[in-house]
Amino acid sequence: MFENFRDLVRERFSDMQKVAKENENFVLVKVNVEKEKMWNAYMSAFPHGSNPIHKVRETYDCSCCRSFIKQVGNVVLLDKNGDKINVWDFPDSADIEQHYHKVAKEMSELVNDAPVLSHFLHETHVVGNKSNNAIEDGEVVTYNHFYAKIDNMFYIDKHVKQTKIGRLNNNHKTFKRALDEISKSTVDEVIGLIEDNNLYRGEEHLNALKSFGEDLREYKQAINKDAWMWVRSKNLHDGYARFRNTTIGQLLQNIQDGDSLEVAVKKYEDMVAPTNYKRPKALITQKMIDQAQKKVQELGLENSLARRHAKASDISINQVLYADQTTKKVLNDSPFDMLKPTKSNTKAPLSVGEISIDDFIKNELKGVTKLELFLENKHIPNLVTLVAPVEPEAPSITKWNNNFTWDYKGGATDSIKERVREAGGNVMGDFRASLSWFNYDDLDLHLYTPKGGHIYFREKMCRRTGLKLDVDMNAGGRGTRKAVENIFVSDRKHLVEGTYKLVVDQFQRRESIDVGFVVEIEFLGEIMSFKYDTRVDYNVVVATFNYSHDKGIVIDKNYSLPLSSDSKQEWNLTTKQFHKVDLMTLSPNHWEAQNSNKHYLFMLENCKNPEPVRGFYNEFLKDELNEHRKVFEVLGSKMKAEYTENQLSGLGFSSTIENDIMARINGNKVIKIKF
Repeated sequence: MFENFRDLVRERFSDMQKVAKENENFVLVKVNVEKEKMWNAYMSAFPHGSNPIHKVRETYDCSCCRSFIKQVGNVVLLDKNGDKINVWDFPDSADIEQHYHKVAKEMSELVNDAPVLSHFLHETHVVGNKSNNAIEDGEVVTYNHFYAKIDNMFYIDKHVKQTKIGRLNNNHKTFKRALDEISKSTVDEVIGLIEDNNLYRGEEHLNALKSFGEDLREYKQAINKDAWMWVRSKNLHDGYARFRNTTIGQLLQNIQDGDSLEVAVKKYEDMVAPTNYKRPKALITQKMIDQAQKKVQELGLENSLARRHAKASDISINQVLYADQTTKKVLNDSPFDMLKPTKSNTKAPLSVGEISIDDFIKNELKGVTKLELFLENKHIPNLVTLVAPVEPEAPSITKWNNNFTWDYKGGATDSIKERVREAGGNVMGDFRASLSWFNYDDLDLHLYTPKGGHIYFREKMCRRTGLKLDVDMNAGGRGTRKAVENIFVSDRKHLVEGTYKLVVDQFQRRESIDVGFVVEIEFLGEIMSFKYDTRVDYNVVVATFNYSHDKGIVIDKNYSLPLSSDSKQEWNLTTKQFHKVDLMTLSPNHWEAQNSNKHYLFMLENCKNPEPVRGFYNEFLKDELNEHRKVFEVLGSKMKAEYTENQLSGLGFSSTIENDIMARINGNKVIKIKF
């Protein structure tokens, strides 16, 4: 009987609604089968003469059943794996006549083969009509039809039905695009920024990002991604569904599209951050850490990163230019080396008041038995510590063959860099020029570029070169006594070849104490420092340099700090006094061969660096590690060597920075050594 067939269809539809309502792993959808095609398929599926609604004539059209089939005949219960159940699915054992089994099977195949069209919602509480009566030949005849009730979950007012379905479908489409285009590693990268407090108002997006990451993981693992997406989209909140179109979604998309982390974050901050926002830390993510760790493992450098203070027994007599007799006894060589005759200086001492460091080494040092240096306040930034690996046999992490490094007072190589980073400036580009000063004055950094460019507080970016001023402090008030300004370019390929001039200008004087400034120029990890210790009245030309793609930056001139007057206590030493030199050596990068800037290191008796020392800087590391310099920048700041009594500390002087110091030779002869 048709009533049995009808009831099976109704019960199946009711069960489908219940499952979709109660189980989040299922969804009710409509598949893409045209209404007329579905009705015609239903009609033609009956063997000739078997359809009870054809009693009067074969082309009899039952409007109730026709309406039901057109409205819900293509409704499907879909699970995450893509399995479908529709209103025509019955077991072969169902108590219906054989021709109904044939109809149900053909309709089920038609519906299951069709792709999903949209979510299912309906504008009435009942679809179809259970039965109706008609008078035929004077008698009342009852005709039975398909019908079913619509659960409240799937009922929608007809005036908003299309809007609601359109929104659901659009959520499905938009969210699926995000899942298709954004990788899990990119999501993890941004989560890392937020958890490291390195993304403006990033914590507001953290939960959404983590949810998106979990959805992305499930989506990538799904057996049938399209089915998974239809199921997931039924409960998507509109805002979350449009995740890709939010500011945080755009950040993910920009990274995915190939923007560098700095560029993508800058675009994000341009949208959401106030103009004076300064990011507190360098941009470093778990993905970047993993890549750097992999490179370290490939190079076999796992045991090379741990550092400690170097001591005299770590180094060879061949690496020392001068050693006091007491120090010679502990150098890492055969005790018979002490018996080797020392060549005396056959040349008469130079009768001059000053001498270059190279002439001092060549003409004066060989015959010296006692060497002392006069420590002045201006030399405090020159205090330096020699650093060695914890594992003596570990392979070198440096550009040179040995595994020794050095660290200036307060991490002077990076102290300004650290302040710029804390102020939100970019310190990871190929080029930066950073100004640091020590009072409430408003100093301004100006960079004049080839072809008339000028970067300063009124013109913060040069489009021709890509150079940008991103930190401008103490403008408009007494902001800080640890002020910095910073000009950078991320990629040197944007720099125009030619002559550049770097100038510091006094925009507004507010104090007469702690005057002067320090400027650093960093290019591809190599840092050059310029010091000025007098009051800035107008402007000071800090450096003029030429840039070319082949040679990089070549400095023409620079400035040094003058002598300060008061005696100070630093590193267990008192300024304005002579201090004995235990040993003198070149910086480790010049022990075997020349590599980058040369430093002259004078290790002083009883000199004790009380602070943890940094084991390495990016400019020291092997070229193979350069692509991971952002990670090693942070790693170097964390892996510091703790204080030890037995250490080699003293004064260091760079060959690229003008300086001088008074030296006393053999207890009586005093000369000024010029660097």
